[in-house]
Amino acid sequence: ENVIKVEGNVYNPGLIAYKKGYTINSAVIKAGGYKPNSLRKLAYVIKSDGEIKKNRLFLGRAERLEAGDTVVVPLNPDPKDFDITTFLADLSSTLANIAAILIIVDNQTD
Repeated sequence: ENVIKVEGNVYNPGLIAYKKGYTINSAVIKAGGYKPNSLRKLAYVIKSDGEIKKNRLFLGRAERLEAGDTVVVPLNPDPKDFDITTFLADLSSTLANIAAILIIVDNQTD
């Protein structure tokens, strides 16, 4: 096979064309990139012979992929990504909408 399979928490899982020099990160980028809550550091490769290799950088050199390899990007099962800024923006928008409705109802009764 002249393809690499990318599966897991990526935007476009499936087969991508093999290109010499691909790493886990370059294959994931070709498959659309990491989705939120991906465990990037725990991504691994299932080699075509069944051997499993973790994503390791040694002296700036990443593991090179070969044709027939499968890249797996796991999903974080317990994300703790509460964003206070987004929460406050949503809350203020909701309160503004309620205030607008009350003003409209008050103007209709006059």
